[in-house]
Amino acid sequence: MPQGEADLGICQWFHYHDYETVERAVGYLRELGIRHLRTGVSWADFYRPHGPQWYDWVFEQLAEFELLISVWHTPPSIGEAPLCTAPPQRLDEYTDVIGRIIDRYGHAFEHLELWNEPNNLYKWDFRRFDPHWRKFAQMIAPAAAYAQQRGKVTVLGGMSPIDPAWVALMQRHGALDAIDVVAMHSFPHMWWDDAPCWDQPDNWRGWADKVRRVTPVVGNRRIWISESGLATWDLHRSCRSRHALQVRMLDQAAAAPVERVYWYSLIDLDPAREAIEGFHVDENEYHLGLVRHEGTRKDAYWRMQQLLRDRRQRRSRGDSSSLGVSKMVASNESRKTTDHDEIRKWVESREGRPARVLGTGGVDDPGLLRIDMPDEPTGEENLEPITWDDFFEKFERENLAMVYQEETKEGQTSRFSKLVRR
Repeated sequence: MPQGEADLGICQWFHYHDYETVERAVGYLRELGIRHLRTGVSWADFYRPHGPQWYDWVFEQLAEFELLISVWHTPPSIGEAPLCTAPPQRLDEYTDVIGRIIDRYGHAFEHLELWNEPNNLYKWDFRRFDPHWRKFAQMIAPAAAYAQQRGKVTVLGGMSPIDPAWVALMQRHGALDAIDVVAMHSFPHMWWDDAPCWDQPDNWRGWADKVRRVTPVVGNRRIWISESGLATWDLHRSCRSRHALQVRMLDQAAAAPVERVYWYSLIDLDPAREAIEGFHVDENEYHLGLVRHEGTRKDAYWRMQQLLRDRRQRRSRGDSSSLGVSKMVASNESRKTTDHDEIRKWVESREGRPARVLGTGGVDDPGLLRIDMPDEPTGEENLEPITWDDFFEKFERENLAMVYQEETKEGQTSRFSKLVRR
């Protein structure tokens, strides 16, 4: 169990072609001071005719954040049934799409989450298609191994409910062989008497208890909370409420004895949209954000901002009580720099070179900058080498920094890098 404070992040999903919400989210994330963002690539949306182009734009907007990318939602056209919760007819197609996503966007993320809540019927219909999760394990195991080979930190999609027996089953099925992090979800105090949901009062004894129960079955893997939240809605009175409780639940999640916590979510779900359970079937789904859909910031928004500010101040002072987690991952953790010499030395020591994306930019503007590494796929981007002078002129004009990694977790030389906003 790690000692010290958890890194705090936000989880926010983006619907297909919802450009406005992405742009709003970036503004709120900057205001909060968020570094870690968990979001998804819907496998089903990626298979749409213009799906890859949509995600090209999304990744460009999110370039300044450290991303945990969750890949799930089976395309109905290839499922055992025409449902996003069904297994694909060919389980190896999941590894194929993971490969395509890494090829195209691997420069933009380091952490990859394989599915989301696979022990939740709304995300993986195990009752109908996979009662013992064998298909799930057979689908996930090779995808995780492939992602590890490509230098990604692999995360097993957050279980909900938190069930050590389910983790042990995944271990027996071989699904954890190439998993670095086991994620879990829980929404304490998200229950009501006549329609129980998530963790019930008689089962909830705090985050430390959940971690203690899961630790024996995860081996030496890290544990993250990749979703926790609380809706600001009173189901009995059918009105907005529980804002103070949302703050309290955020505080409790932030104090959990894990390496990382993602709060769900940033912006309330648009009331005109259908939630995963259906259109307003569960009104809680429409009030989980730190910001109301119309833009009002809730009390927990300001509390999140304060928690992040306090963590930055303690770590800048070198307060040992806040550094336990960071010290655990020093050699293969990403670093951020704006130093030209440091960037050039790192790139050239790996035989890389500065480059631009063809078809972007204009007169006296190289366009989108990239680091071109030998033998590393660039997806569908066509790159053209440029001089370091041109690279750094645009680098400074756009107020960029470079996030990079010296070594992989196996101790090998890493070629992971990413250009972000300062």
